[in-house]
Amino acid sequence: MASGAGVPAPETAADVLVARTVIAQMDELARPQAAAVARAIKAIGLVRGEPISIHLPDLPPGTKHYALTPDDDQAPIIIYRSIPHWESGEWRVTTLMNRDDYREYREAERRGLLDDPVVQAVIKNGIGESR
Repeated sequence: MASGAGVPAPETAADVLVARTVIAQMDELARPQAAAVARAIKAIGLVRGEPISIHLPDLPPGTKHYALTPDDDQAPIIIYRSIPHWESGEWRVTTLMNRDDYREYREAERRGLLDDPVVQAVIKNGIGESR
């Protein structure tokens, strides 16, 4: 599957599944940013992103999420998670997050705001939709 930006869906070092919504997000990026995202996704399994606190009720407790920063300062942050043992694959890329939103999310995480039920609903609708 190729992105509209002319960057093919990445083949990865590990068994990584990329949500269709992420491919659609990549289609909207400029070619250099899409290529940077593809390179970073290919590195999953060789490098580990920063742990990020995301708790979704439809995932098993202890599911770990990570944020990986591509090498292009204009490219969005890649959010991915471990895959439960009953699903195939090791990792699932669930969404791309623009850098400003990522900084705000991290600040909310640091301040303990992510436990608020309203914030949890926003997270579920934004990040959780790509499971």
